[in-house]
Amino acid sequence: IRGGSAPLLAAIADHAALHPVLVLDGSRLARIDYAAASALAAHLRTLAQDGREVVLRDLNHPVAALLRLLGVGDRVRLYAHRY
Repeated sequence: IRGGSAPLLAAIADHAALHPVLVLDGSRLARIDYAAASALAAHLRTLAQDGREVVLRDLNHPVAALLRLLGVGDRVRLYAHRY
């Protein structure tokens, strides 16, 4: 994910509006730049604060580490891929 991630964030918001538990599969996410990670982190924190359970599964370790550094792991459950 690079830079302008508005379409992705809109799709996540649309999906979250229909489901109280939001489970995102990160198995195909190879890289994410800092700007996109910051936007995603803010969006996921907002969803979690609204009372939704948010889970990111099968993230690669660098992506999971970046999201943890941005503070996403406080409210969102992050599961890194097991090799």
